[in-house]
Amino acid sequence: MPLPLLAVQLLWINLVTNSIQDVALAFEGGEPGAIRRKPRRPDEKIFNPLMIRQTLVSGFTMGSIALAFWFFLTDIQQMNEIHARNMVLLLMVFMQNIQVFNCRSETVSAFRVPLSRNWILIVGAMLAQGIHIAAMHIPFMQTLLRLEPITFLEWAEVLILAVPLLIGDETEGVLIYELGRRQLDLLKDGFVFLFQLSEHGSPLLLDLQLQNHDAN
Repeated sequence: MPLPLLAVQLLWINLVTNSIQDVALAFEGGEPGAIRRKPRRPDEKIFNPLMIRQTLVSGFTMGSIALAFWFFLTDIQQMNEIHARNMVLLLMVFMQNIQVFNCRSETVSAFRVPLSRNWILIVGAMLAQGIHIAAMHIPFMQTLLRLEPITFLEWAEVLILAVPLLIGDETEGVLIYELGRRQLDLLKDGFVFLFQLSEHGSPLLLDLQLQNHDAN
């Protein structure tokens, strides 16, 4: 199978998305209630289990969607490689601009973080997407990056395929929250059981005592 993206296209993704988004994320406002959270351990690594898990989930989702889209365009629709790469590259830029909103908070849903907390990020994402769209219509950039304009239907395909990235991250957060809540419930039940044992003794011992009392 041919490569979905060329080296220059990969460099373009890093240039047009990461460079703008990284700077814009630095202006993200503080989260309400952050002062009430438990402090991080001094020896905690930057790539803690939470960040590693979120990186794996988002990376796997983006890679799977892009590769499946490439396979669909080249093997099923029999689209020429240049136009198929153009579509995949546009999809990757869109997904990067969606993923940046998932990165605004480690613990709060992207739907609950107000947009007004970082207008610079909003402008940055729009700017990054606008630069790529402009490059699709500039002859020099078309030749350099193997870009070309696409149809309205192809735009709709790209937009629809970019949405699952947001849904996937939100689903991962909900599942982790539910698992954590269940673990806390189990831990709470365990503490209650141990407290009852310390107060009243073992239930088996109580049953034996009651049976001896009835026999006497």
